[in-house]
Amino acid sequence: MSSPPTQRPTPRVSAQAAYRRPPVTPTLLKLDANEGMQPPADLLEMLAERGPELLRRYPDVSALESRIASRLGVPAECVFVTAGADDAIERCCRTYLWPGTEILLSDPSFYLFARCAHLANADLVKVPWPRGPFPRQEFLDAVTDRTSVVAIVSPNNPTGTAATWEDVQSVAAAVPESLLVLDHAYVEYADNDLTARAWELPNVVILRTLSKAWGLAGCRVGYAVAQAELLGPMRAAGQPYAVAAPSAAMAYALLHFGQESVSAHIAQIKIERERFTAWVPSVGLDPYPSQGNFVLVGCGTRASFLHDALRAVGVAVRSFPDTPGLDHTLRVTMPGNEVEFIRLQRALEVCAKPEGLLLDLDVLQALSPAASTALRRVGERLPLYAITTRSINASRDGPAERAQRNLVREVVSVPGVAGAERSADSPPLMTSRALRDTLDRLGIGRAWVIGSTQEVLHAASGVGAVPIAMSSMPNRSSPGGRPVSGVVTDLTQLGEFLP
Repeated sequence: MSSPPTQRPTPRVSAQAAYRRPPVTPTLLKLDANEGMQPPADLLEMLAERGPELLRRYPDVSALESRIASRLGVPAECVFVTAGADDAIERCCRTYLWPGTEILLSDPSFYLFARCAHLANADLVKVPWPRGPFPRQEFLDAVTDRTSVVAIVSPNNPTGTAATWEDVQSVAAAVPESLLVLDHAYVEYADNDLTARAWELPNVVILRTLSKAWGLAGCRVGYAVAQAELLGPMRAAGQPYAVAAPSAAMAYALLHFGQESVSAHIAQIKIERERFTAWVPSVGLDPYPSQGNFVLVGCGTRASFLHDALRAVGVAVRSFPDTPGLDHTLRVTMPGNEVEFIRLQRALEVCAKPEGLLLDLDVLQALSPAASTALRRVGERLPLYAITTRSINASRDGPAERAQRNLVREVVSVPGVAGAERSADSPPLMTSRALRDTLDRLGIGRAWVIGSTQEVLHAASGVGAVPIAMSSMPNRSSPGGRPVSGVVTDLTQLGEFLP
C-alpha cells in the first residue's frame, strides 16, 4: 500500500474550493447555469466540412479576433480571444495584481474575481451592491494607493444589476494608474452596452463571452477588448493556445450567420424576464430587477427547501447556501422557450404555493408529538389528507392512531397494484396514475406528498407533486431495499416552507 503524498500545495489553493458541476439528469430543466440559446444544428456540420486539418494544427484565432473587432468597430489588435471570459479574468488578476495590492469588487458578485485575487495573494475589498443603482460613491471612497484592479460586473451576476456609462467613466478617472475590468458577460441581455465608449479609456478592459447569449458555453470562447497596450501583458500571462481550433471555428461561423437567431433569443429572454418578475410575487417570492438572462429571487427561509423541491420536480436552479447575503435567494435562468417557461412557472407554483398536503398513512401513524403539533398548525393553512394503498379498515386504529388521524381531513384509499418479490404483509404499490386520480377527486392541483418509501415518493414525482421524506427516517428503505428519494425535511419545520 502506497504512503500518502507528502507534498503540500500553497495555502492559497484548496481542493475544497474547486468548482464542481452539479449532476444533471436527462429530465431536468436546467436553469442553474445561465446558459444561452441552443446553437443552430448546422454549426456542427460546418466542422465536418473543415476536415481533419482543423484538429491537426495548433489553433490560430487571429481571424476570429478580426471578425469580433469588425463587429465592434475597433482595431483588431484591441481584441484578445480567451478561453471564456474566465480565462480573461484570470489573466487580468495574474497580470495586474500581486502581494500588497488590492482589488475592489462589488458584493455580491461573480465568485471568480475573489478566487483569482486570492491566488495572486492580493487583498480583496468588497463594496456592497445588493440591488439598485451602482454604488459609485462607495467605490470611489474605497480607492486607496494600493488599489490595483477595480472590477465592475455589469450586468452583475447573480443580482442582475447594471452600471451606467457615468459610473464606469467616473471610477476609471479616479484610478488612472489602476486597471478597471468591466465584465460584460451578460451585456447582450442588458438595455445598454458600454463597450463602444469604454474600450477607448486607457485603463479599462471589457470582458465579453460567447458562452451566454451566443450559446457556446461548451466551447469556452471569450474575449477582452481594450487598448492594445493593456492586452499585451495579458497575452503573455497564460498559455499561447488557450482556445481549441474547433471552438474558434464554431465561434467564427456563428458570428457570421447566427445574429438572427441570437437576436430572437435575446428578445424572448427579455419577454420572459419581464413576465417572470411580474408573476413571481404571486407565489410569495421577491424578484430582483435584472438586466441578465436570469432573475435572482428572494425566498426568505424557504430558499433551501425550494431549491431541493424544484429539483425533485425536475427543475434545477442555483442556490447560494454558503454565501452570506445570498443564502435566502435562488437564481433562476430564463429558459428562452415558451413551453419550458410554463413548465418553470408550474414547478415553482407547486413548490411555493401548494393546495394540499398528503401523508402516507404509515408516516402519519409514526409522527412524533412535535411533528404532530407542527402539522396541526400546517392544517390550519392547508388541507391535510392521509393516503394508503392498504385496506383502511385493516389499518391499525388504536387510541394513538385515532388521535393522529384527527390531524387530517380524511384517510383516502389510493388503489394500488401488487408488486413482485414483496412480502405478504407489504402494501400494494402506489402508482402515479392512481395518485393523480386521487388528487383530481380531492380537487388538488398542486400537492406536497410525504412518504417513507420510494414507491410513494416516485408516485408523487410522477404527478408533479413535491415528494417529501421525513428526516427522522433517513435510512428507511422501500421493500425493495432501495434508499428513499425526494426532499428530506424535518416535519416540525414544514410550516416555515409555506407562503
